[in-house]
Amino acid sequence: MRRSGGALLGGCIRAGFENNCWRPDGSLVGSNAELVGLTAAQFLPCRKEAMSAQQLRELWAAVIA
Repeated sequence: MRRSGGALLGGCIRAGFENNCWRPDGSLVGSNAELVGLTAAQFLPCRKEAMSAQQLRELWAAVIA
């Protein structure tokens, strides 16, 4: 999982089966939700939290407006 650098610098990341389907140990993830959870868990020690779907919708609406 190589998403952490950009996120720690203030960028946004996206995680899901369309991007990757492997755990850090090389085994296949069981679901998209598991992959998103693994990605979000990386940032807990850095006090970075994942946005909810509603928060993301609101962000996109503000950018588009």
